[in-house]
Amino acid sequence: MTQMLTDKEILTDCLVSQKRLAHDYLACADHTDDPQLLQVLMNLSAEEQQTRLQIFQAMQQRGWYNPQPISPQQVQQAQHNFSQAQQQLYAQSHTYGTAAVPGSGQGHPSWAKGPMSQ
Repeated sequence: MTQMLTDKEILTDCLVSQKRLAHDYLACADHTDDPQLLQVLMNLSAEEQQTRLQIFQAMQQRGWYNPQPISPQQVQQAQHNFSQAQQQLYAQSHTYGTAAVPGSGQGHPSWAKGPMSQ
């Protein structure tokens, strides 16, 4: 006997799938230096994020997805942690001999030179 999925299970699967799609588009964007392809991938990721938000809102309205709210202190802590990680990556990029500025998309450490970065 075949068991039918509930609406909640279907929306949960859709939400997980949308998150994965958006992530995969960004991961591909990380590996291109073609401006047109980069823009296409960024647009696709943004579209998937919009769909993800709609699914999230539908689930939240039904009481199926209720993440805990975070405090302003938690937001500040997360910003601090990410800032520290960015500074560490910047320092490491200089250790490996590149003048790349984090987030600039320019410069590759010598060990990263390959077909995708040439």
